[in-house]
Amino acid sequence: RERGWEPVLVEEGLRDDLFRRYEHRVAARGQVRWNNNLYFHPALDAYHEATVLVGTDEADASRVWVRELDRRTGEAGRLICVAEFGGNRRDFFPK
Repeated sequence: RERGWEPVLVEEGLRDDLFRRYEHRVAARGQVRWNNNLYFHPALDAYHEATVLVGTDEADASRVWVRELDRRTGEAGRLICVAEFGGNRRDFFPK
């Protein structure tokens, strides 16, 4: 810093996303599949049969980050949702 070096600071919400691996997946009925698991979020209903990007955290498989795919550039677009593993499961017998 004494010789003029300035660090590039990253926003809090973007920091974790820099190290997240994304894969192309097809959304269907509010769900995406990753690693043979189904992840659900109601916002994915609008993306039925569309290709989206699914970001994963290798240390926590309880949720995935789903982003739009920019068709023009092939890059990750805006965040659609954070889908939960088994997010649409219900008990067979009500409690």
